[in-house]
Amino acid sequence: MRFYIFIIAVSFFITKNLIAQENWKDSLALITIENMDWSLFRISSDYNLDSNTIKPAKYIILVKNELPKIVFDSLSYHYWLAAINDKPRSFVTNLILYAYFEKNARLYLNFEIERWQGSLKALEINYWINYLKNVCQIKDE
Repeated sequence: MRFYIFIIAVSFFITKNLIAQENWKDSLALITIENMDWSLFRISSDYNLDSNTIKPAKYIILVKNELPKIVFDSLSYHYWLAAINDKPRSFVTNLILYAYFEKNARLYLNFEIERWQGSLKALEINYWINYLKNVCQIKDE
């Protein structure tokens, strides 16, 4: 009897975790360019006395929308690839990736959406595709 209860409990736990892992995609899909609340912040340079190194200042994007715990693995790679290439979602996805990975966002000083829709979009999409291949551990085919 205990064995059956154990099997049921484990099955429930696994199912619950699989559903939770997929819910982050639904949460991100609700964030649009109209309701996205983001800011650009400058992080000051940092000097480490022990190693005698200077970490230069950088700009980061802070997304004020509530973001779920995001998954980056080989299964989610195709989601991110589709999201960054999807015309209505590409800018929002780009900002979420900037915020999550704390990539230097100096390009977004004096930001204008027209600049994103022009030359910057192709550059950013190409960057994220290559970066996500490494993060999600995708081997070149």
